[in-house]
Amino acid sequence: MFEQLTLVSALLGGFALTFLGAILSQNDTKKLTSAMVIISALTATMFFLCTLGWALFGKASVEDLNELARSKHKYLFIIFIFGIVLFNVLLAMSGWMRSRNVGITTIIIGVFSFLSLMFLFKGSIS
Repeated sequence: MFEQLTLVSALLGGFALTFLGAILSQNDTKKLTSAMVIISALTATMFFLCTLGWALFGKASVEDLNELARSKHKYLFIIFIFGIVLFNVLLAMSGWMRSRNVGITTIIIGVFSFLSLMFLFKGSIS
């Protein structure tokens, strides 16, 4: 399980870093762009922490972990969920860089995605 979590968090962190690079290449001084840079950097950092943390667990299963390791896994999972939420916010905000209509559309998609994520992760943190 930890290998899969490591892979997914590394992949999402790579997407966040790519997004950050694309935003930084824009010669734009809008507040929206600055906010997107901060959110993208925070998202990439969260996924980076999760990748390193879960990689240290190796091939262990949750049942094999002691109490300290279980609490670290829970902490990493919370960071992972916040990273996913921030990544979703970043994608929802991205349309506003293009136009008002695209921004409204990406916000609607982002809200739908957020609600789907809440349904998916309901009860996962315990």
